[in-house]
Amino acid sequence: VEALRDPAYYERCRLSTIENREQLRVGLANCGLRVIPGSANFLLSFLRERHMTAAQLVESCRKSGLFMRDAAAMGSLGNYAIRMAVKDAATCERIVQIVRSSLRSQKCRASAPGC
Repeated sequence: VEALRDPAYYERCRLSTIENREQLRVGLANCGLRVIPGSANFLLSFLRERHMTAAQLVESCRKSGLFMRDAAAMGSLGNYAIRMAVKDAATCERIVQIVRSSLRSQKCRASAPGC
């Protein structure tokens, strides 16, 4: 309850979330995702390449300990939408690494033998 009386704490948290959200947005975009700009503590993204659905990416990432949300159930977003929470900088980097690895792995399997 004491933290509620500390506006400076919340300002630091707000600024940190903005910085980490941008780090995550850039990283996911560099992985080939279309990231919807926002101001919340999560990002909505769409897979551009259709060799993997959001459900498949979510499952693949889960095997590496990353939990994110298949956003298909959130309305008419389709089968290629995912939602990820913005975390601290190190966790955001880990998110990007796991997503990149999962996408590369699936792309390799989908492309050709001996990839």
